[in-house]
Amino acid sequence: REIHSDNPDKLIGALIYFNDQEEYGEGGDLVLYEPQAPSWSSHSNVRFPTHVDMKQSLRISPKHNAGIIFLRTNNSYHAVDNITKSVPGKYRHFVNINICSIVPIWPGF
Repeated sequence: REIHSDNPDKLIGALIYFNDQEEYGEGGDLVLYEPQAPSWSSHSNVRFPTHVDMKQSLRISPKHNAGIIFLRTNNSYHAVDNITKSVPGKYRHFVNINICSIVPIWPGF
């Protein structure tokens, strides 16, 4: 999936992995991004920035019993790599947990 910031009604996102990446193939990393330019504003109201505007800050590969929890803000940009070289009959096992509001939490979107 392309670089994006989640919907403005989301407060927290979490992923918990139940198997190692090698068990199902390659790919599926969660990649966190930050703006290339210090002048990039958290109030820029851009949900889908380009790779030119962003630089990779952290890459998280699926590992058994590992996870991440992150606060959703207007500049909490992330993407997920495509799964490649998949092992037939094997799948990535994970739980995706989101805490959301019925109204937008973050201004500007």
